[in-house]
Amino acid sequence: MRAAPLLTRRACLRGAAAAAWCAFPAAVPAQPAGIDALRAGLARELAGPEQRIRALAVLRSGEVLFEHHRPGLTPDTWHDVRSVTKSVVSLLAGAAIAQGRLGMPDQPLAGLLAEAADPTQEAGVRALTWAHCLSLATGYAPVAPVESADYGRFLGWFHRPDGLALALRRPFAHAPGTRWYYSNADSQIAGQVVVRAIGRTAPPERGEGQGFLAWARETLLAPLGAGDAEWTTNSIDIPNCAAGLHLRLRDLLALGQLVVDQGQWQGRRIVDAAYLAQATQRRIDTTQPLRGGFIGYGWLWWTAPTPEGSDQATYAVGYGGQYIYVVPSRRIVLAAVSEVADADHPRGGARTGRVLRDWALPLALAAAK
Repeated sequence: MRAAPLLTRRACLRGAAAAAWCAFPAAVPAQPAGIDALRAGLARELAGPEQRIRALAVLRSGEVLFEHHRPGLTPDTWHDVRSVTKSVVSLLAGAAIAQGRLGMPDQPLAGLLAEAADPTQEAGVRALTWAHCLSLATGYAPVAPVESADYGRFLGWFHRPDGLALALRRPFAHAPGTRWYYSNADSQIAGQVVVRAIGRTAPPERGEGQGFLAWARETLLAPLGAGDAEWTTNSIDIPNCAAGLHLRLRDLLALGQLVVDQGQWQGRRIVDAAYLAQATQRRIDTTQPLRGGFIGYGWLWWTAPTPEGSDQATYAVGYGGQYIYVVPSRRIVLAAVSEVADADHPRGGARTGRVLRDWALPLALAAAK
């Protein structure tokens, strides 16, 4: 896996804000009912020289109902999917469990990472479980007065040899498991558990990071057709588990289909089914509002009812408008990638969510009837 360009300090909590697109009913009240009309409407939404959506696809029961690539891009174009990476790391955690490399996440972090077992760490670290990290509910205090600085601080740790130990030494603000905070460092710690569990059995010439990357390719990415995916690493080949993957549009569809099929791919078990069921269910409320409540969070997957409220959805979100949106009960997968550099543009990442809500999801639901 080739190293991708490092992400900027602006890539941070915007993925969290983008998760809220499902919180509101469709903005197009008189949606045409026919599949052809919905498909045509979606195509119109994606047309025009100012369009920031790079690619978008709708999958229902394994059939591609709609696929769009902006002029100049193809199905083979790689896209920076930012924090969708977190949800892929969650799938890799479930793959490690399926292979017996790890147990279920409700186990002390100190038994999985030597840095967490260090007796000089705060008492709060000893109370942490792997599940707390996967659900971003460690209780660590925010690292900056504004959420937008979180990713920059995380990169500072990530590129230091002692970065993991430093991340674990952050001060606590709450008891583990009681509060959610969108922390890139916590997602890295969660991923580091899998890296360590796999890397410890790697040949010495590969090292921990390269051993994990080879396993990730062989176990998950290659079977889904994404064996050449790019993943940003640090100087010792540890992958950025917060926002380091580059994938193609159809790779996102395949990952969503893996969730629909409860961790199986073409009849082969890849992700532990019990783990995946829990990872994609609400385990804690986030700070993102949802119709009088809050969007939920599982193990590095967002959870919420569909906009019309009839089904439960789980989804991965990345800064700038990168999405895998899954409605397992309807066997629906939506995938979209957008211009990261244009995340703040009026037709940028937030609009991608609205196009998914107002056009792509209604098309998939119409096909499900």
